[in-house]
Amino acid sequence: MHRANLRCYPVFALFVISLAVACGSVYAQPAPDTLRVTIEGVVTDSRGQPAIATVELKDSSYREVASTTSDSNGRYRFREILLTPGEYHVRARQDSEKSAAQTVQVRPTQQTFRLTLMLQQEYLAKAAPRQAKAPPPPLPPPVMTPPSPGSTTAANPTASEAPALPYKVVTVFYATDRAPTGRVTPSDFYSAMMQPDGNLSLGKCSVSIPKNHLSGRLEAPEILKLQFSEDPRRHIVLLKVEPSASSQIFYSDLSNAVDMSENKQALVFIHGYSVTFQDAARRTAQIAYDLDFKGVPILYSWPSRGKKSQYFADEESVQWTVDHLQQFLEDVVSRTHAHTYHLVAHSMGNRALTAALRNIAMQHTASLAPFKHVVLAAPDISVANFRQLAEKFRAAADSVTLYASSRDEALMVSHKFHDFARAGETVPSVCVIKGIDTIDVSRVETGLIGHFYYAENKSFLADLHYLLQEDLPPARRFHLRTVPAGDGQYWAFVP
Repeated sequence: MHRANLRCYPVFALFVISLAVACGSVYAQPAPDTLRVTIEGVVTDSRGQPAIATVELKDSSYREVASTTSDSNGRYRFREILLTPGEYHVRARQDSEKSAAQTVQVRPTQQTFRLTLMLQQEYLAKAAPRQAKAPPPPLPPPVMTPPSPGSTTAANPTASEAPALPYKVVTVFYATDRAPTGRVTPSDFYSAMMQPDGNLSLGKCSVSIPKNHLSGRLEAPEILKLQFSEDPRRHIVLLKVEPSASSQIFYSDLSNAVDMSENKQALVFIHGYSVTFQDAARRTAQIAYDLDFKGVPILYSWPSRGKKSQYFADEESVQWTVDHLQQFLEDVVSRTHAHTYHLVAHSMGNRALTAALRNIAMQHTASLAPFKHVVLAAPDISVANFRQLAEKFRAAADSVTLYASSRDEALMVSHKFHDFARAGETVPSVCVIKGIDTIDVSRVETGLIGHFYYAENKSFLADLHYLLQEDLPPARRFHLRTVPAGDGQYWAFVP
């Protein structure tokens, strides 16, 4: 009997093992309310460059669910991980001082998420004990230095740190049909009025970028912080304006700057309504710096009055500037010989750019597509007029990208004034045109009026970086998903 029981043990053991395996396989199945979720994307530094970092996935109680490391291209992925519906936090950290985080809501209707995590400096470190010390000596005020006759010295096209300067400097080339004021103070050098003869003033200016600059910020004095004057150590400041003595000198300097740049590219920025020359120069420098643009930034500044109350005066000015902008773009292409030219316009500035590009396309059919990427951000143009212009101006560029939003209150007001929907809106419908990549950025976090996302939102700047610097089409940019629209499609931005 004892031996018989011993003989039964192997059979019994096999039964127990089989039962354990079966139970294990049962418990390995996901619970009925568990979803297979994929979270992927890219980690970038503050300038949009790919970054290697630790990426953590945590639940709503901040308990770690999973972790991984982004590769050399900044890509990371949590593939088909089992999660219950609810809120989760995705956090990238490179060290104790740089991190980025986003929150996702896992639902049965959405089980795939693509997130761009842009690392930013943290300011949570414990402050060192304060010691009484004398305040730093004030910096000397910037002075406008006239160019030497015949000078062809090229400015450094990228941001550079000058010796002993506690900030960085971006050189911006410019063209403007604003009338000069006759004053030498950089902030007052050009007026809000039209140059009577319509001739362009050409030159370059220097703009400071503070060392602690945050991507998407246009730092300026804040009264609440008891800041009553510009300080290049803390603010983005127009330091110097240098008009060129002649167009020959200007294009010689610009050509030299392009040749010295890393990728021999040029980016022309056309500002929108209610913008002064000073703020247009500051914005151009900020965009170029935040994009880590490897070429030469150029500002085209038309005579906006710089006041919210002067909308209709700006409408007249932007129409008046079309021929001048067209001539300038033609000259830039013919006289600088950069490898690549990009154009970025905002708001009402799109009226001048699209009209100028239409004229170029119609008058230069033998040499079409001189421009690589044309970016139309929040265009304040009626949809009907935009469609008519697009039939022609598309031929002047390799690609055209239209950014639009349902949260742009400035365009809502323009819509009401004109009684026509604007191309930069998505209400009542998204403007979809064959040959143009329309991107709905309604989900992008914006300021009070939602009109300046093109330069102030870090995720948007990252998208612009991948378009201009990496030449990636929408299908290869992580945070964009396609949305069918009639016979075509547009792209929706998913931060």
